[in-house]
Amino acid sequence: MDPHDQKRLLIETALSKLQDAQDLDERHSLKDWIAWYDATIPLVTEIKVIAGAMEVELAKRRGMRLITEGEQRGGDHKSASHKIKVSPGDTLISHAEKLARSRDRALAGHPAAVDAYVQTEAKAGRVPTRKGALRHVQRGASPKKAAPKPGWSGGQARIEDHHQRILVGLEKTADGQPRSDRELQRLVGCAPDDFIRFVRFIPWVTVTRTHAPTTSTMFTIDQEFRDICEGRVSRPALDGRSLRDFLRHLRAEIIRRRKENNDERRRVRWNSDAVMSREQTDLLNWIETELDRVPA
Repeated sequence: MDPHDQKRLLIETALSKLQDAQDLDERHSLKDWIAWYDATIPLVTEIKVIAGAMEVELAKRRGMRLITEGEQRGGDHKSASHKIKVSPGDTLISHAEKLARSRDRALAGHPAAVDAYVQTEAKAGRVPTRKGALRHVQRGASPKKAAPKPGWSGGQARIEDHHQRILVGLEKTADGQPRSDRELQRLVGCAPDDFIRFVRFIPWVTVTRTHAPTTSTMFTIDQEFRDICEGRVSRPALDGRSLRDFLRHLRAEIIRRRKENNDERRRVRWNSDAVMSREQTDLLNWIETELDRVPA
């Protein structure tokens, strides 16, 4: 089948499934629909997807026609003298029509967004709908801002500012010189007890506080340990292993060598070498005992 004839058949089949197609003259303009198909959803062959896309397009075109007619009339507003009494049923129908027209105008006001929605749904194999297009347009017209986490950013900023003030005060006072509470408060800008409470949790700071003959406080910084904690220098290691792993390996090696020495001593007869081996065994026993005292 010729590609043009195939498109014509797809459009005619999709139009036959639309209930709202008779509302517009475009139903009989197959050339116009084929051009729309080529520009919007080319290569889509599933009838229900094409029919849904065309239904959205019809709603958009109705909205465009309503906007044009309103501009030509100067607006849809009527004066109070034109109001007439209607039955409740007529009022309900009028409200439904008014709502449908409002939705169609909304689609017509954002044609590019409507086409983008139709293309996305059609490429994914989903059936485009008027409600879906309207939701897409409304989200684009008034995007929702992500709600900020209440108080999180402000609280975090206050904490960081507080930490910075503590470090600045520590740099002023951590020179190994004892200072009275009055001098300390003047330098750090807060009560000495509060400042000490914050500083004592810093691992590379030593706080020495005396109360006789007068109360004084001295701060000392272990600069080498501080550089390690703050990542300025690498953490010391033994052959790429931590101290704990090194001690564990050392202990296992001592046990292995002692066992070998003990087996060898039992094999040979009594001589001076055996006496020296006994001393070596005692030494290794002492080393093992000392290593057992190292906390794991």
